[in-house]
Formats: sequence, structure tokens, C-alpha cells
Amino acid sequence: MKIHPVAVCCWCRNHLVEVDRIWWCQTPACSRRQREHGLGVHGGKGGGWQWRYVPTPKQVEFDACQAKYVLYGGAAGPGKSHAARWALYRRCLRIPNYRALILRRTYPELETTHLDKMEIEEPLIGAKFTKSERTMAFPQTGALIRCGHMDDKDAEVMAEALISIATTMKGAA
Repeated sequence: MKIHPVAVCCWCRNHLVEVDRIWWCQTPACSRRQREHGLGVHGGKGGGWQWRYVPTPKQVEFDACQAKYVLYGGAAGPGKSHAARWALYRRCLRIPNYRALILRRTYPELETTHLDKMEIEEPLIGAKFTKSERTMAFPQTGALIRCGHMDDKDAEVMAEALISIATTMKGAA
């Protein structure tokens, strides 16, 4: 177990500890909240629980936010893109026919922050990643994540289609 020298839990202010390459809050109530927003499977080493993703407390705050629009900013490195991508995976695995759009300013940004990672994460979540189409499909639910960049002439069309889907879904609720 390794104690992080700087990172603290945003709820209780205890330092985070690393266990099996995951940063956990030491307080049981806080680590329970982290588990509730994580993704894992039974049957890991020794038949126990194997985590695919466990958000830090700050990432839980982002994932749990019920606001229609969420701004999640900060310095480079604390896992904003990672948290956003895994929050979408959770929704795609739980909500039938869910649609999401990940946009970055340029293709190189999109490739390094999302596409390369999605290719690695695909088998962990049972999805089908197609890099040439920049999509992650979830056969279990029919959900789809589409990726684009603002230099792409189709980015505006993708954004308009997503807004149309979101509006339709909101009207059906």
C-alpha cells in the first residue's frame, strides 16, 4: 500500500492510498462511494472481484452529477478524459441504445487522449471498437460512442445528430 503524497479525498480530506494500481480513499464510506461508480467483474485472480475501473473521489463527483451540462476542468494529468470515457462506458453498459459523442479540438488530441485508450479498453468492457470509424459499439445494449474532432468537416453534423437524439430522448421521458 502506497500513500499518495499530495492527492486527498474531496469528501473527508484523507490521503488516497494505492492498492492494486487503484487510488482509494482510506475512509470506508468514501471507498464505498468509489466502488458504487466503478466497473468490475467477478472471477478475477482467485475467483474474487476484478476492477476494470474505479474512479477517484473527484471523478465520482463528476460521474454522479445530475446536471444536464457539466464542466470538468483542471490541470493536465488528473484523469479528466479517463473519467469522462469510463463514465460513458458505464452508461453504455446500462442504458439501452445510449448515444454519446466525444469531441476534441484536433485529431492528434483525440487519438492520444481517447482512441488509443479505447482500443486497449475494448476487451475489458465487452465492446467493439472500430478505429477507422472512431466508434465504440456495445452489442449487449445497442449503445454507441462516436468520436470526432473539430477539424473534421463532419463534427458539426455529429454534434447536431447527438443534440437531436438527446432532445428526442428528453421529450420521451
